[in-house]
Amino acid sequence: MPVTTKTSEEWDAYDTARMELAMREIEKSPNLRFFLRSQLVACGVTSTPHADTNDATNFLCGRHSVGTDIIATILTHNRSLYLALLEEDQNEQRDRDQSSRDY
Repeated sequence: MPVTTKTSEEWDAYDTARMELAMREIEKSPNLRFFLRSQLVACGVTSTPHADTNDATNFLCGRHSVGTDIIATILTHNRSLYLALLEEDQNEQRDRDQSSRDY
């Protein structure tokens, strides 16, 4: 069986197609969207990376950088998905805040 190799351009096209499929899967699944939103929050993208020491601030900046890289990837492949994630997060936070006031 002959071995076929792909050129770097073919690999890039393959990776792009897979990423676009992944974005469509995330778009369809409320659970995947929740997972992605929670990971972005864990990366600290909703706050400014600052701490009491330089080491702690550097750690937060590294984590923040990962989150912004994820956002950049989403925006590259599906801009509307990121906007939907932001809206869902705001709506869910509003609902949680309302629920906590109701008790």
